[in-house]
Amino acid sequence: MSSLRLLLHTCLEKQCCPEEVLGFEANRPFPPSTRLVLSKENKYYEEAVRERFPKLMKFYITLRSASSADCLNALYEDMHGTKKDRSGTADAGEKALFFPVHDAGISLSWWLFGLGCPMRIPIETGEWSDAMTLRDCMSAVRYKHGWSEMEARWLVTQLHSTTKSTLVHRVITRVMTSLPRIRLFPEMPSVLDVYARLETAVTDFNFPDHCEPWMTETIILLKASKWRICVLLLVRQGSVSHWHVVKQQPRLKSERLALALTYLFDLYGEQDGLEYYLTMLNDEAIAQGFSSLTDVVRGASWKVSNRTKSEDSPK
Repeated sequence: MSSLRLLLHTCLEKQCCPEEVLGFEANRPFPPSTRLVLSKENKYYEEAVRERFPKLMKFYITLRSASSADCLNALYEDMHGTKKDRSGTADAGEKALFFPVHDAGISLSWWLFGLGCPMRIPIETGEWSDAMTLRDCMSAVRYKHGWSEMEARWLVTQLHSTTKSTLVHRVITRVMTSLPRIRLFPEMPSVLDVYARLETAVTDFNFPDHCEPWMTETIILLKASKWRICVLLLVRQGSVSHWHVVKQQPRLKSERLALALTYLFDLYGEQDGLEYYLTMLNDEAIAQGFSSLTDVVRGASWKVSNRTKSEDSPK
């Protein structure tokens, strides 16, 4: 039984809203005026859930931006039975599947049964002092949404001592602070996860027909010495070791590159994505003064002065 079907059945059997069944909110029985009954295999309710799913997608993408892909994909797979069926009662697996939607502020009761409004979190009307400066307003909206200064600066484009016409920006920040937490920028992937994904892509790489010599040699070097994959992230092996052992936080530029590679692999797959990426890096290596990307991988460094090195182990 899929997680969705199991949750529907449990809600109807206990006459409780999904938020209570999943343990997200206590004391959430169906409204007294609403009595929902079990139908044959819950098909009536499942059809309604599918009908409301596009609207759920729109709300969730608005709230979570690019970070919504994994959650919506998991819900779609479960809803259409493309994942292995489960049996039993609602457990941690079901909670993990539905919690992101609940956490975003969307009502599961609305999605599953059409009860109430789509948003479970009401609009908040905060008390704003007349003395609040624009910077104070910025701090309030950053705190509410957990944004970085970069995200807040994208929203409010003028913030300096000579700014006088702040009316529009004050209203923008007040409106945004009244809304549920909204993610403007995508959540950064784990650089180590992307590094592992590069390792898998190198291991499983199939040489294309008429593969150019530099690409063949580069892949052979990478397959033989996996530690050289650090070159594909434009860092030295010491940086990867610090991420692993010392738990050092990667620099922002490494996180941004990891995000770009995640998009590349998600959209085109590891085989085609890696082939394109190696080709692009080869062009860049030549632009940097190397003979080819093979030179960079052999020396395990993007410094031109190291291009003749041929060590087989990291220093």
